[in-house]
Amino acid sequence: MPIDVTAEVVISKPRDAVAAWACDPANDLEWIRALSRSGKQGEDAFGMGTRVERTAKMMGRAMAYTTEVVAFEPGSHLGMKTVSGPFPMVVDYHFDDAGEGATRVRVRNRGGKGPLFALFGPLIGRMVNGRVQGDLEQMKRVLEAAG
Repeated sequence: MPIDVTAEVVISKPRDAVAAWACDPANDLEWIRALSRSGKQGEDAFGMGTRVERTAKMMGRAMAYTTEVVAFEPGSHLGMKTVSGPFPMVVDYHFDDAGEGATRVRVRNRGGKGPLFALFGPLIGRMVNGRVQGDLEQMKRVLEAAG
């Protein structure tokens, strides 16, 4: 897959609290800036197989996509992949202790196939990395401001 970017941030909050908040789709609009809509499908508890429908503004257009949880270790790892939408991608969120009461959040985003990504993959990768890093900084601001 032509795009493979990783971003990270350290948040001055305990790992379990950060991971629980970040993995809750109800909080997506507070920290993922490109999203205009996000919601979990169904009433089951969040976990393996959960699907989340989102709409994001990308390249000047609103694009709907659905992700599915393919890996879930509460408090430490969330893996999701797109099951519908314009761009195939796999996203992994890792939550690690980073000193007393702090959490390192690391996000790896892989995806993109076809001639568009073969030609523009490096440019798109830099854009994706910038957005993900900015989203993590927003998560940090929101969580640390909460006290």
